[in-house]
Amino acid sequence: MAGSFLTSDLADLLQTTEFATASTFGGATINVILDREYFTQELEVGDVGIESSAPIAYCRSTDVSSASQGDSITIPSGGTEYVVVGVEPDNTGMTLLRLRV
Repeated sequence: MAGSFLTSDLADLLQTTEFATASTFGGATINVILDREYFTQELEVGDVGIESSAPIAYCRSTDVSSASQGDSITIPSGGTEYVVVGVEPDNTGMTLLRLRV
């Protein structure tokens, strides 16, 4: 469980005046940090890989405690609605949501 010092740090990190953006999840407005994680998909032929990126949202765990695959989250910048394809709590008070359009 995150300590109180970390909880207040998360509140600072997730301010919309800094890094975060207000989003809609489960009918509530929550602040998230939207990112595009880089990855390489390895192919079975030689050493060739496909490089790409995928959207992820960093959220306060208490805001997405009921999140599961198939849920949706709307990020107003661009009005994009994403589908949650992975939920990864990090045991520090943050949860990473893997998303797809």
